[in-house]
Amino acid sequence: MTEPTSNPNDSRINLDKTEQPSHPSEPQPDPHPQSYQGPAVGQPPAPVPYAAPTRASILTLLSTGRLTPTL
Repeated sequence: MTEPTSNPNDSRINLDKTEQPSHPSEPQPDPHPQSYQGPAVGQPPAPVPYAAPTRASILTLLSTGRLTPTL
C-alpha cells in the first residue's frame, strides 16, 4: 500500500502557504529601520565636546588678569 506524497486537499499539512498576519492592513514594525546606523567598524570614538586649553590661551588669560595662578 502506497501513500500519496502530496495531497492539496489534505488540511493537516500546509507547506505551500506562508503564514499571513491577522491584519495585513496594519503596519508592521520594521525590524531594521533605515534611520538607525550602528557605529562604523574601525572608526575612532566621537570627540569629547570639551577641549583642554592650549598653552597660548592660558598665557593670554594670565596676561589679561582673568586667570590668577594659585600655588
